[in-house]
Amino acid sequence: MDSSSEASFSPTEWQVMSAVWELGEADVFKITDLVRSRFGRAYTQKTMGVLLFRLERKGHLRSTVADPAGRGRPVHLYSPVVSRQAAITVQLQRFLRDFFLDNDEDLIMLRALLSQRVEQAPEDSST
Repeated sequence: MDSSSEASFSPTEWQVMSAVWELGEADVFKITDLVRSRFGRAYTQKTMGVLLFRLERKGHLRSTVADPAGRGRPVHLYSPVVSRQAAITVQLQRFLRDFFLDNDEDLIMLRALLSQRVEQAPEDSST
């Protein structure tokens, strides 16, 4: 399955995916911590585990089981299947299709809004 063609995310899923994209590969603890610090969302690890499982089932994440290193239970490490760029492209195409932005006026307005956003963005947008 080409996950980029199926990439549709709720706002919560997008936050979780953003954390995984940033971390590259991580366990539920690191992902939960990053979502909490970056987005102010205080999920329990159990809730985050459910979100990660659903994203894996949808084909957006893959997990591997790592050595528990004395913790007793196996640790699942999650990594993205679909790239951030591919997901953004699909989301934007879906938005344009769903909201009928197919005439010149709509596209000019969208370009102006995107330009404003770029001007407001911090200089170092790598984080």
